[in-house]
This record gives sequence, C-alpha cells and structure tokens, in this order.
Amino acid sequence: MRLFITLFSALTLFVSSGAFSKTILLSTKGPGAGNPFWASVEQGAKDAAAALGVDLVILSPPQESDVMAQVNQLEDQIAKGVDGIAVAPTDPTAVAPILDDAIAAGVPVVYIDTNGIN
Repeated sequence: MRLFITLFSALTLFVSSGAFSKTILLSTKGPGAGNPFWASVEQGAKDAAAALGVDLVILSPPQESDVMAQVNQLEDQIAKGVDGIAVAPTDPTAVAPILDDAIAAGVPVVYIDTNGIN
C-alpha cells in the first residue's frame, strides 16, 4: 500500500500540470517478471495510472546490467514526447545527461529506488 501511495503521488505530480491526456514513462532497472519488488512497482504504477486516467509506458532493460538498453529506451521515449518520467536508473551517471535534457525541456523526472545525480 505504501508503494501504491508513493507512485500515486508521483503520478499525480505529473498529471497536475494540465488537463490533457498524459503519457508517463516508468523505467525500471530490471523486468518485473520474476522479481517481486519490480512486479509490485509495476503493479502500483498501473493502478495509479488507471486511477488518474493517464497512459503508462513501462520499460526496463532485459537485464539489470544492460545500461545501454535503458539509455536507448529513455532517449526513444523522450523523443516521443512523454510527459513525465519515473526512473530507477541502472547507472545514474550514464542516464544523467539524458535526464538533464528532459528536465531542461520541462519533463518532470522522479527517481525511484536509486538516487540520481541530477
């Protein structure tokens, strides 16, 4: 329940900036299937997105150690115009420049599970 409230609060922050349809990216370190923690994070995000009426894109690298896969996923989703990002970076240093660009473009970024360097 605590995780749901945290994710609900983060998604509410993203959505509160306008009344139009929003797309939020949840980028995790590893796939939820087979990992109870990430499975609960994903379910909490899905529940919060449904309650708020926002579109949710959930992406994660095939393995937690695949930094470049997460970098590529983030770049792709930012180029597609996501309205907010909740990210658990595989490598905070590697994703920092990408997330700095997103923040500079006005895209809210929230870190989960791992502190970012931005």
